[in-house]
Parts: sequence; C-alpha cells; structure tokens
Amino acid sequence: MEKKVSHLRDELRRTFTIYALVPIFLLALLTAAFAAAYWHTNVVGRSQQRAEEVSVFLESLLAATMKETDQLAADCQVARLQTDTGYRVKMYQQMYAYMNRSELFAGFFLLDKERNVILSSNSQEPEFLHLTRDISWGIVQRIEKDPRRPVYEFMSDVRSLSQEMNIAVGQAVLKDGEIDGYMVYIISGARLLAGMESPYVHILVKDRYDYVPICTDRTFATRFNKLQDGFLQADGYLSVENKPYYVTRRDLLGGELTVYAVTAVGQLIGQLLYAVCILLGVLMVLTITVAIRVKTQAAEKTKTIDQLVEAFAAARAGDLSHHVEIRTNNEFQLIGDAYNVMLDSLRQLMIKNQEQARETIISEIKQL
Repeated sequence: MEKKVSHLRDELRRTFTIYALVPIFLLALLTAAFAAAYWHTNVVGRSQQRAEEVSVFLESLLAATMKETDQLAADCQVARLQTDTGYRVKMYQQMYAYMNRSELFAGFFLLDKERNVILSSNSQEPEFLHLTRDISWGIVQRIEKDPRRPVYEFMSDVRSLSQEMNIAVGQAVLKDGEIDGYMVYIISGARLLAGMESPYVHILVKDRYDYVPICTDRTFATRFNKLQDGFLQADGYLSVENKPYYVTRRDLLGGELTVYAVTAVGQLIGQLLYAVCILLGVLMVLTITVAIRVKTQAAEKTKTIDQLVEAFAAARAGDLSHHVEIRTNNEFQLIGDAYNVMLDSLRQLMIKNQEQARETIISEIKQL
C-alpha cells in the first residue's frame, strides 16, 4: 500500500493557523472572564454590599434609638416636669443631645398620659396625634400594648401627600407600673431615602405585612403601598413584567423588616450582548483574515520547494534539462543553484560517457 505523502505547505498552513488563532481565542476567553468579573462586581457584589450596608445601618439606628429612648423614659418624671424648671431644661438638653448626633431625626415629643405635649422639638402637633386623641393608633397603640420596652412604627404624615414614611420610636414613661407618659423620637423618612438613593441599586424595606415604608423607586410598590408580588421571595435573578432584575434580600430585627437591594440589569445585559456581538464579529473577521493570509503565505513560502520537487521528479524521470529559477536570497537559492550545477555536470558526464562508448565501439569494430 502506497504511503500517503503529506505536503509541507499544508503542514505550514495548519501550524501557522493554530499559532495565529490560539492568541485570538485566548483573548476572547480573557474578555469573557473580564466580563464575568465585571458583572459579579457591578451587579452581584454591589447589590449584596448595598443590602448589607442598609441592613446594618437600619438595625443599628433603630437599636441605638430604642436604647436611648428606653434610658430617657426610665429617668423621666412627668410630674416633676410640670413644676421643676431646671429639671425640664435638663430633659430638653438630654433629648436634644441625642437628636443632634444625627441629621436623620425630625424631632422628639414627650407626652403626658392624656397625650398632651409636654416637651417637643417642634411647634406643630406630632402627626401621630393629628387625627384624634380619643383612640389609640400607630405608635401610641404599640406603646400601650407593650409599655415596658421601646417599640417602633412606620407612619405617614397625614398632613401632606408625601409617600415617604417616617419612623417613630417610642417608649412608655411608667410610674408605679402604670403609663404616666409617652416618649417618642421621629426619624425622617425623607432623609433616610436621601441617604439610600443610588442610580444603580434601588432599596426597598418591607415590613411584616408586606408594606413598603421605605422605597427609593415607587415603581416596585403597588398603589396600596405594598411590595409587588414578584419581589416578595426574590433573592437572585428574576423577571417582573418582562424586565430582568437582580435582587439581594436581608432580614433584620428577627424578620420584622426585610431589606431588598434591586438592580435593574436589562440595560446592562443589552450592553453585554452588544459587546459580545462585536467580539464575535471581530473574532470572525480575524479568523477569516488569518486563514486567508496563512494560506497565501504558506503557498508563497513553499513555492520554491514546489519548484525543487518538480525538478527532482523530472530528473528522476530522466529529464535533465529542467533547471530551477530561484531568487529568494536564502538557503533555497543555494540549493537551486547547486541543483542546476549538478544537472549540468550530469549532462556533461552523460555526453562524455556517450562519446567514450562510441569511440570504444568504433575501436572494437576496427579491430574486428
């Protein structure tokens, strides 16, 4: 069986193609790795970081305010405030001192057991007393249900149309085990939202009833101020109304509140797909260009070898007139010149041998 002969041109073409395309595909893999790292950093990582930051901040803010309210309520003597001006000034200073530690507080109120304002940082009546004094609701109701520990309540300002909700932190002032007054700090929802707003990650805070008292984008809430159903158990990628999002959720205060960090990834996915299409197009153009150039260069570089192969084949067939013309100024030109010299030498030797053979035959004939 005749052994199949491989051509140097084909081997060169395969070798050049492999070594030319390998860097291209390595570059594509590096680009894909960079895109994955970019996605993880700017979508997953940023969302998780914001959820963690907001959760820690809210939990520490509420815990610190509850602790301060509890201490002030324990030290407060409502009856003494009515008669002792120095004690009244001291309580004012203590309540203002804590409120001034942060710009998030909108005010504080100290009420007697009939819910009349005794001390206040605002001249206006607090919104949690705006409707009526005949019923308990909101923060007052929660205080009366559990008077021995501080509580919090989200509340809207009933005097405005704002959807932003403040946080009321309150504690009952007790005397002989009975409620003698109410101490309440108000945390501004507007200032909270201002600190949470971001062009990349939206923050939603849901209570145990699925209401959204804190929300940097109201499109995620229903018109009844409840969280959209699609986000309730979300933690990861999801699609709501054909819009893709990445959501990170964190529970705090024993599950009473849930923080959602929501990143809209539709535009980013579009940008990545656009970049992938460009990359694929560039890879395709580079691959076709490399293949054509490698084929052309391999054919050009092996052209001299083809000439030598044809010349050797002709010589093996007995044709000694097939000279090669190689002008490459490299080793192949030396081989071609040596081949031509060899052909000339062989031809002259054959002519000389023919003449000697002829003379020998003539000499033998003459002897005969």
